[in-house]
Amino acid sequence: MKNHKHYTKELLLTCLQPLVNKEQIAQAVSEQVDMMSSRLGMLDLIAKIAPLVGILGTVIGMAVSFGGISALVTASPAAISNGISVALRTTAYGLIISIAASIASATFRKFIRRAVLKMGRIICETQHSHNLNNV
Repeated sequence: MKNHKHYTKELLLTCLQPLVNKEQIAQAVSEQVDMMSSRLGMLDLIAKIAPLVGILGTVIGMAVSFGGISALVTASPAAISNGISVALRTTAYGLIISIAASIASATFRKFIRRAVLKMGRIICETQHSHNLNNV
């Protein structure tokens, strides 16, 4: 199991080190944001590709259904409507997956924005208290 450290703890540990400079703090913030953002690209990719996969399923299903229509000897209305139903469901599933991935991505991005603001407040507070202690 991976060791997941809380971003505020990591940032505080960095800020409270003796002789820490702004570049080190910026690097710590950058690392935390990169770690939190590492899976967003995959969610965005799923959100973009899922509708296309659904449409591909629709095209294939419709092609099979219309292929059955062209062979009227063996085609029954039930078989044709079943093919169309499957084709339309693939589009619906693709859209549902895309919507869910888009919502998840937006939610995680909002969390990351809030975390960055919180990290900024932590930096300001620790630097302020550090400056008071040095006076």
